[in-house]
Amino acid sequence: MPGSLKIPTVELRDRVLLTVAEVCALTNMHQGTVYKLIHNGALVARRRGGRRLLITRADLDAYLARLPEVHRREAAGEVDPLFQKALQDSGY
Repeated sequence: MPGSLKIPTVELRDRVLLTVAEVCALTNMHQGTVYKLIHNGALVARRRGGRRLLITRADLDAYLARLPEVHRREAAGEVDPLFQKALQDSGY
């Protein structure tokens, strides 16, 4: 449509502030896991507009950097399914 306003979009990986749902999308973590991490203080989040929790990309990156390599790769969706199954079976 000529003359229509184009709103610039920002790729999810380039966002500075992330919602819990966006953190889940980036890390392949379940929403409940992200809320537990926030509640336990492992992942820093700030309230915005009352109930909405926002996580800065820097805080998410800092949390991921503290994880062992295997968990970082798993959060990024890079772990081989057979390796993941072996980890689950081992109780790790």
